[in-house]
Amino acid sequence: MAPDAARLLADVLALPSDQRRRLVAEILASLGPTDDPPAEVAAAWAHEIHRRLDRRTGAADGVAWPTMRDDMLAELRDRRDRSR
Repeated sequence: MAPDAARLLADVLALPSDQRRRLVAEILASLGPTDDPPAEVAAAWAHEIHRRLDRRTGAADGVAWPTMRDDMLAELRDRRDRSR
C-alpha cells in the first residue's frame, strides 16, 4: 500500500463508526455498478439475512434452555439405563 493510502487508512480508521460506514458507502457507490451475483447466491444471502434478523428480534424458532436441558438430561438417563 502506498504511504499516502496507508496514512489515509489510518485517518479513516480513527473516525467514529458511523462516519466510517458513510465513507465506505460513498466509496462503494463511486465504483459504479457491479455484476449481480447468481440468483442462487442472492437467494442464499437473503435467507441468511432474514435468519439473522429473526434471531436478533427474537422471532427465530427455538427451544427455551430449561426445556432443552431437561430433554438432554432425559436422553442421557435413557442411554445410561439402556447400557446397563
